[in-house]
Amino acid sequence: MPNYEIRTTNYQNARKYLSSEVGEIGIGSDSCYRLVPEFEMLRELHHRTDKKVKLILPFVSQQYLAKAKALLDKVNEERLSITIVVNDFGILSYLSKIKDRAFELHIGRFMDWNYDLVPWSKNILRNEEYPDCFEQSSHIHDNKLKQYKNMRVSGIEAGYTKNINALGEYLLKNEIKLYVHYKYNVVALSRACPNRRLEQGERCSEHCSRYQAFWFDRKWKPNNSFVSGQTEYFKDEQLDKVFPKMYLKNNIVLRESEACLDNLNTDFLTGIIVDDAILEKADPVADFIKGA
Repeated sequence: MPNYEIRTTNYQNARKYLSSEVGEIGIGSDSCYRLVPEFEMLRELHHRTDKKVKLILPFVSQQYLAKAKALLDKVNEERLSITIVVNDFGILSYLSKIKDRAFELHIGRFMDWNYDLVPWSKNILRNEEYPDCFEQSSHIHDNKLKQYKNMRVSGIEAGYTKNINALGEYLLKNEIKLYVHYKYNVVALSRACPNRRLEQGERCSEHCSRYQAFWFDRKWKPNNSFVSGQTEYFKDEQLDKVFPKMYLKNNIVLRESEACLDNLNTDFLTGIIVDDAILEKADPVADFIKGA
């Protein structure tokens, strides 16, 4: 049976989870560097538990590059035996050049892509002769996996799509661990944070890591709007069939996975990643973790 990992952006929550029965604790963010912990917090978590601690890093913009490198250099200098999850090819390259290292190196879900993550993929691929080719993970690629092995990548994270078992089987043959994000798949990432715009404030909202539901129920009339200068919409019953309910969480848009855990072949799987925001909801996996 795979391990459960709790993933959080909150340092106090991470400390609370040290007493839980889950096997791994991830802290940081795969989408926003403002949610990455300071080195002292990371070091304390590592020294306070025998659990595997993971540092989660997003794509790192130029603004935070020097800070990110300083953090990673400290992790390496103090020989913290943690796992670093990267979502940036530049950071991956930087870490792979460290020959003598105590940390493990994993690849995050934002470095994978396939059309099965897109709710309206059937419309996009309707004229493709082999749509299944577009719906498999981009990690199923011999040359790419060879490069990962040379960089000593030992794990890969992915969304829970209908083709996840194919990815798991492929990675198992290549001796790379697979971690699957539970329940929610990423649809889009924004470099400009929608939550910051919604709050209209200078500081980040304390609610940015919650799941805020939204859906499309109207269409925009662009011609009327441009001519009249007014925003006009109209109802369309087909919208529900194309656009499911989605969720905004900090600067990413997600949707609930259509795949079912019962269909997941756990022989190919090392761990299931559960966002701690889900623990607030009525959910069987959340209930299991809280009861553990």
